[in-house]
Amino acid sequence: MHNESKFTLEFIDVQLRNLSKIAFEIDDESRAILEIMARNGPVTETRITRLGKRRTILTRDIIRRRLLVKDLSIDFVSVEKGKRIRNLKKREKIFSLTFKGLLASLSEVPLQENFWIKNYLKMIESMNDNMTAKIFLNHIHYLVVAFFILHSNRKGLLTQFKNPEEEFYDNYYAEGSLSELLFKEQIKGIPDEYKDLFAYCVIQFFVSGEILGTLLINTIQRRHLGAEFENADDDQLSEVIDELYRRWMWSIFLATNRSPLEILDEYEKETEDENEEFNFENILGPEVYDEIRFMAKDELAKINPRAKLSDSLILI
Repeated sequence: MHNESKFTLEFIDVQLRNLSKIAFEIDDESRAILEIMARNGPVTETRITRLGKRRTILTRDIIRRRLLVKDLSIDFVSVEKGKRIRNLKKREKIFSLTFKGLLASLSEVPLQENFWIKNYLKMIESMNDNMTAKIFLNHIHYLVVAFFILHSNRKGLLTQFKNPEEEFYDNYYAEGSLSELLFKEQIKGIPDEYKDLFAYCVIQFFVSGEILGTLLINTIQRRHLGAEFENADDDQLSEVIDELYRRWMWSIFLATNRSPLEILDEYEKETEDENEEFNFENILGPEVYDEIRFMAKDELAKINPRAKLSDSLILI
């Protein structure tokens, strides 16, 4: 079908560089800032200025404008409060890449040189071995390439795209974009120059996923995940595996200075917070269905007092 030997990691990195530049319509100054973050991890505005001082295109004003007003303020970076600035009441701002920012930084920095990816692979290696970490890195490459190619038909298509990690995660289930493509008789919209690479990466994404799954099951069975997992039961181990290997597009940003179990705890805490934000029991009370019927009765009485409410819940 195609010459698989040419699809080396170096070749794929070159393609990712080009695809990322096509996908995100941001200026050279913004790309330079993303490169600094991708290589160095969370940074302050002052550190970005210091690290970028050899670049004539970067000044303090340009950095501040790109971060807070233009280009990178559109979901490319996240901001957290750091330590207090000397005797002032205000705190310094710590800037990090979002997952969208990480994808955009690939025009400047290969995946394996990204601060968060490198940190994550070290953790994977410490839990398993070097081979598992290498396969996992390739696995990420295949999915990122396929994602970019699917969105390569128009320049700047991903500039305003929100939450790409959701689309990545969906591909680990049957309803994902790539899973559905496996069973289509004809696939349209893939540029001719990328058809071979796309086919290779989609196939290898699923192949590497199967291999990783097998290796991880063996690791769990041997209980070789480290001392912190000695007393963990199978359900907890499975949750850790799911969090680390399927939800990596979120977990890489939780992994700095945290153990795998701490990442799981952090994820569960965030999930609980999300559930508290939107939960029908919080809105209607524990008797959700009864409350809906009471509300429906009241509304029906206003519309048609003679009508009787159906015995079953009807959604149209």
